[in-house]
Amino acid sequence: MGFYKQFEYFDPQKGSLTDWRFPQASSVIYRARSILRDRSREEIFSIAEDADQIISAYFDQEKESVIDAIKADGRYDC
Repeated sequence: MGFYKQFEYFDPQKGSLTDWRFPQASSVIYRARSILRDRSREEIFSIAEDADQIISAYFDQEKESVIDAIKADGRYDC
């Protein structure tokens, strides 16, 4: 998925969010920064990269599970 690459353009500890697409964004940023307070940039990047891989693996497995269920039901019209 590559969502962790956004940190090449945005510093999660100090950067300002210029695009407020939803009103809860400032609250999310505040809570995230309180969790990341004592982490280095490299640690944050590594955590985000790991999370990205876990999420990708989950959706890959879920896709295969749905395909298997469709095949088991004989629903080849999908």
